[in-house]
Amino acid sequence: MRLTASYTWSHGLDDQSGEGLFYTGNDPLNLKSGYGSSDYDQTHVIMVNFTYSTPAIARFQANKALNGLLNGWTIGAQAVAQSGQPYSVYDYSGSQASIYFSSEDEITNPIVPLAPGVTAKQAQLQGTTGVNAGMPVLNAADFLPQFLAPGQDGVPAGDTGESAFGNSGRNLFRGSFGVRFDTSLGKQFQLNDRFKMRFSFDAFNLFNHPNFDTPNNDVDFYPNYEPPVTIPPTGSLGVIQHTIGSPRFLQLSAHLSF
Repeated sequence: MRLTASYTWSHGLDDQSGEGLFYTGNDPLNLKSGYGSSDYDQTHVIMVNFTYSTPAIARFQANKALNGLLNGWTIGAQAVAQSGQPYSVYDYSGSQASIYFSSEDEITNPIVPLAPGVTAKQAQLQGTTGVNAGMPVLNAADFLPQFLAPGQDGVPAGDTGESAFGNSGRNLFRGSFGVRFDTSLGKQFQLNDRFKMRFSFDAFNLFNHPNFDTPNNDVDFYPNYEPPVTIPPTGSLGVIQHTIGSPRFLQLSAHLSF
């Protein structure tokens, strides 16, 4: 029998992950404002591997058929638990940083900041474990662009739909913790001096445990891509809409070698 376990702690930090077409941060003129957890960061990864070979049963060894059928099986299992991916909240309707781009922002995805006085922890309705996918994990009312008053920073009189870049951190939120358990049962049969047959039964995500993707992180303060603003915003912010990975998957395979 062999049992191994590992735990990895890591933390990736940057001001922009990858070389995407769009800037996804606070202010593209001040890259430090988008410094935070990398999009691909997975802080905690726990892995456990187990392998067990069944011992030979003496009373079956005298019978060639029973010995070949019942002895020499190998059971393997692997369990993985890991942190979800970080994410931010965006508004593609143009309400964020509209003083710079109006509602025609096609080159950046500025982050929607938290409402004044609201912390990231307060905006979360659920944690990253024991998540109820039927309930939102973020409170849409806790997010608000920094709208500018007429006359502020050159905003024309009567214009109430302009906003500046936000100052909330990038990737303040994280998807739910993921867990997966795979197992296999296999044996190699020596058919004769030349031919060998390897049989295996594999079960992926054995317990059919759902792993949830990051929730919807898109809101619309300008439902028609222009003012007036809608508060709270429209959309399904914080609602989990997808799972990641496969459901339970069973596989039988046979490999003949010679």
